[in-house]
Amino acid sequence: MPPCEVYRHTRRRCWSLREGGRVVAHVEAVALAGVVLVVRPGALTRVRARHVREVCALARGTPTAAPRPPGARRLRFDVYGAGAFLADGHPITAAAAAWFEPDGSAWCLLED
Repeated sequence: MPPCEVYRHTRRRCWSLREGGRVVAHVEAVALAGVVLVVRPGALTRVRARHVREVCALARGTPTAAPRPPGARRLRFDVYGAGAFLADGHPITAAAAAWFEPDGSAWCLLED
């Protein structure tokens, strides 16, 4: 499967998969390998100023079927907080892999 982008679709309560800038699927769960975490500063500023919904943070990577290991760390993004992806409270911009679960939680395996 080609590389894709993943972000939380808050109204549908699922994950949106985008390839080449176009949404190709909505899924309950997905796992990615070789993840780059992207925060779009302009979108983040608009969301904070106008309190509107807009995709301002996403994960890019290659879909994988790898199961989430016990050592995975909770991955969080708070648009009104730090404005960065956090793993165990520390900002990160990349991960070896990430899992986006049906309950809306996200988990990552940090690169060594």
